[in-house]
Amino acid sequence: MLEMPRFSITGYRQLLTALTEADYRIVTTDSPQQDGPTCLLRHDVDIHLEGAEQIASIEREYGASSTWFVPVTFCFNVMHEPNQRMLRNLVALGHSIGLHYDPDQTQGIEDIHFQVRLLERATGTRIRSITAHKPGHSKRGLRQSAYLQPSHRNYVSDSARRWRDDNLLKLIEGREDFMLLTHHEHWLSGDDELLDHFASSILPRTVKQAHAHASLTLNDCLTHR
Repeated sequence: MLEMPRFSITGYRQLLTALTEADYRIVTTDSPQQDGPTCLLRHDVDIHLEGAEQIASIEREYGASSTWFVPVTFCFNVMHEPNQRMLRNLVALGHSIGLHYDPDQTQGIEDIHFQVRLLERATGTRIRSITAHKPGHSKRGLRQSAYLQPSHRNYVSDSARRWRDDNLLKLIEGREDFMLLTHHEHWLSGDDELLDHFASSILPRTVKQAHAHASLTLNDCLTHR
């Protein structure tokens, strides 16, 4: 792998190819210790769920599994039936689900447990891991939860749709274990500049579900006139 992957589906495939060619095991954050170089792969769902199945299916092609950290207090409803189907399909593809909680909207450990139970209902699977959105905002006491906080000595993130350095290349070249955080929505629109990416991909996908829900509500209203 000679350069940092560009943000596109093609770039994501190139990243997975580089990892598999370096004999990495690409596994969920709650996987037991592996033999050989290991990449703990996680996705924080910050904006929308659309496209998650596409990324998860690509990972399945490479024999990879990942943990999807999903919020229950953001701008989509995990109990919405299409979202439940999508999340359960991620599990069926061999991936795991964790809770992505917002410290600014979480009142303490009991609230964490409530969010976990809600996500378990939506996904039909046990939630074993949690992680904070913008972890520097974590409130005192939340780390006392019975759930795991994923961490690793070597850590690479695509937050804000940018690579901060070339550490990813160095880790893969050295075949070192590391945790890789990606946000699936950043990889769905091709190699657009940031503003074009949000205008062409992020914003339309974000409002699409709200439009669909409003249309269903309208149909229900017309049916019961």
